[in-house]
Amino acid sequence: MTAGRPHLRQIHLGKRVETTQLAPADRRAIIAQLRTEVDNWYASGCLSPMNSDNVSTHSSITWVSARYYHVLPLLYYPNHFNATSGAVTRGELLGFARRELQSTSAVFQQRQLPLNKVALTRLLPVTLVLMHDYAASCQEAAAATPDPSTGGDYSSTSLPYTARDEVSVLMSILEGFPESWLLAHQAAQVVHQFASVIARGIRVDGDGSDFGAQPIKYSLTTPNPMPRGGVKDRVAEMVRPCITGFTSVMKQMLGPTTCSQYIEYPRGDTTGQSKSGVGQQRQQQQYQEPLLSPVPPQSSTMSVPQLGGAMSEDAVVNFGWGDFIGYPVPREGPRAEYEKAPENNPVLRGAALTVAANIISYVPGVASLLWNNAGFGTLKNLPELDEMPYRFHPIVTPLGDSKMLPIDASLTEAKSTFTPSSPSKYYTAADYHAMYQSGAITPLQVAETLIPLTKKGVYADAWADTHGKDHIALEAAKASTERYAAGKDLGVLDGVPIGVKDDLDIKGMVSHVGMKYRPNVKFFEPRDRTEWFLEKLAEAGAVFIGRNKMHELGMDTNGLNIAQGTPTNHFNNAYYPGASTSGGGSALGAGIIPIAIGSDAGGSIRLPSAFNSMYGLKTSHHRMGYYNMSTCVRGPLAASAADLTIAYRLMSQPNLDDPAQMHYGASQLPKPGSKRVMGIYRDWWSAGDPEVVRLCEKAIDYFATQRGYEVVDISLPLMGEARVAHAMLCVAETYETTRRKTPDQPKTGWMGLVGTVNRLLMSVASVTRANDYLKANALRELMMRHLAWLWQQHPGMLIMTPTSPMIGWPRHPGDEGGLSDTNTTVKNMMYIFLANLTGTPAVQAPVGYAEPKQGTGKLPVGIQAMGEWGAEEQLLEFAREAQEYLEEVYDGGRRRPETWFDVLGETKKAFKKVV
Repeated sequence: MTAGRPHLRQIHLGKRVETTQLAPADRRAIIAQLRTEVDNWYASGCLSPMNSDNVSTHSSITWVSARYYHVLPLLYYPNHFNATSGAVTRGELLGFARRELQSTSAVFQQRQLPLNKVALTRLLPVTLVLMHDYAASCQEAAAATPDPSTGGDYSSTSLPYTARDEVSVLMSILEGFPESWLLAHQAAQVVHQFASVIARGIRVDGDGSDFGAQPIKYSLTTPNPMPRGGVKDRVAEMVRPCITGFTSVMKQMLGPTTCSQYIEYPRGDTTGQSKSGVGQQRQQQQYQEPLLSPVPPQSSTMSVPQLGGAMSEDAVVNFGWGDFIGYPVPREGPRAEYEKAPENNPVLRGAALTVAANIISYVPGVASLLWNNAGFGTLKNLPELDEMPYRFHPIVTPLGDSKMLPIDASLTEAKSTFTPSSPSKYYTAADYHAMYQSGAITPLQVAETLIPLTKKGVYADAWADTHGKDHIALEAAKASTERYAAGKDLGVLDGVPIGVKDDLDIKGMVSHVGMKYRPNVKFFEPRDRTEWFLEKLAEAGAVFIGRNKMHELGMDTNGLNIAQGTPTNHFNNAYYPGASTSGGGSALGAGIIPIAIGSDAGGSIRLPSAFNSMYGLKTSHHRMGYYNMSTCVRGPLAASAADLTIAYRLMSQPNLDDPAQMHYGASQLPKPGSKRVMGIYRDWWSAGDPEVVRLCEKAIDYFATQRGYEVVDISLPLMGEARVAHAMLCVAETYETTRRKTPDQPKTGWMGLVGTVNRLLMSVASVTRANDYLKANALRELMMRHLAWLWQQHPGMLIMTPTSPMIGWPRHPGDEGGLSDTNTTVKNMMYIFLANLTGTPAVQAPVGYAEPKQGTGKLPVGIQAMGEWGAEEQLLEFAREAQEYLEEVYDGGRRRPETWFDVLGETKKAFKKVV
């Protein structure tokens, strides 16, 4: 960021007389230019952490985040340079300071923070921000109390100070410096003094002489209330020594910078909370008399925040940067017409596929021909990408409280209300929980009913071989049964059977990733750990009943698996179940389980959910934990929106050992009364099958007329090129991870693991060129910037599409020998790819059923909503509304296939239990 250094010097080291000669617009331009440079630096590859075992400390996301939030307080620190720029609110400045401390603390806890002059220098300005914010907050609370002279009600006013934890963190870091660092320990002593002020708080009774304990209150209930100026004076008396002492330390370290001279706060936003939201404009700032001065009053220009202020065209736009790490610069992309994907790839089956795979794998140059035929080599020549930074992982981290939202009664009591005459309902976790609590059946009995179904019969093709490890599920079910018997169950998920995709690790079990089992290959050894998000489900009592089959390597969207067998679509077995979480979708559709856990790099959670009339959530990138693919996330599928929400909340709890996921704030529900907007790109939308479009438009009409959504038209740039970029990134990254699965098999290598389709596909991926890969990541950044711009125009908007443009994927004779149909694969990903490319969350919900072209049974049709980064809870709320539409409004309601299995009913019969 060397280009930005002259501007920082001008802001903090420039002479006041020189600054006053600059117009406010010029100062704003300087700050805006520097902010752009900072964000471009942050976006250019700094969010692509490697394996935690080999990443250097200074390249880790935690370190980069700490540096990012060190620069922002320096940039926006109120002083004579930016006093009229109104760049950020006091609350946002405090937010920057808090986030720098959070990131620095993470590095400190990992023992990777060098305790040196640089680290100390970076901590000092942040500390002063905390002190001044506390003082301003106290004055604000005093100003908010009623004036006794007017006969008002003199009730107490509480003042929660939101940065208490950061003060404690700051003390811990400063005290961690070696004893020889006298300035660090002087600073720690001052922070201790400040912490004691916060802990005691200020309780002003009558003459203002009484100091109380937390929470901070101002009481004006006595006969002789303190005059308004008294609170200000009392705050000054308590906090001024802290600020003065710390200023002395800062001057010794930093010299005569304006950061250590004084601080000014704008008039307008006094809540200490950001009004951020994409597109929210800032108020023009106005000032009045100083509150506190760390230097003599005559040289101080510190201001007191007051309520009020008006909107101005000159206000600086807030792009939500204060609420996220890595938020893209909102910028509209180039205008471009929507183009359907060309269908120029050959369809290969059986013997023809085998011959083609052998030729492509072993004949030099053939793979490159197919690479170019797919359009993968075209991105490097796009002029729009010439100056675009590369974004290697589309991680945009929402910040805030990481505490999980509660699993409340709206979720724990969301029962199916199932009756034999009602074919529309699926069992929920709440149904299992109620049956277990009643004693009608037990978790162990359910497990003993289900495990045989995973071995043979009509439902077995959804389940991979457990290699004799079923005792893991039975032991978990037995423990759950004992908890219920003791009246100590863990909650609504205790004892509920869940399916886990075959690429997600469970301790003691094999992860095949859809491949044929080869016991002599090290990759197929039982895993020694369970994924974090699965651990969270297990801690809630969930029983992992088995491993769900998947498409080999997850590299197609139909679910065909010639190595393990293809799961059934129980709605119509002449169609595929969707992939790659095909087994999970099949088992959910048949009613075997209420929840499945999958992964999604190209719709692999959403497409099986759509093909099997289920609900599926693709989360924000890295929300469930860091994964070394830039398009892939893990997430839940469920038979109900309530269970989808329960699973998501448990799975997304922060892992402090994960440098990418640890910073995520919990997704929050929209505030009551928030505007509800749906955006539709009409050219994209209308490219689907006419019956799919009709059913989705019918649902949109309901949401607009009955649920209060405003529907707006939007446009998206370079969609054809973005589709190519997503496909290239998927195959290139999968090839590399597959190649490294067989270091112990030098003769056969990775080709010995996979079938003919993936031999062909991975051979093509192996010729990926560096410049093509880089430009795909530049295009990712362009698309993310455009999406940020859209959410600036329409805060909180859901981007709506069908989930799949097709009415199912039909099976054909000869498929059982293998199928390569890239045209249909790409078509099936027409709507879902954008969320994978840009890291945004998206949810699928069924909205109807369509007549098939073959076989027996109507096929489900789904709708997709894509939200802003971190908007999972908003999407889950939409899914609950969509479920109401399907079950209560849609003609005929929700359907179940004829092969639906009544788990609770059959378990009761088998064990002769009667409610």
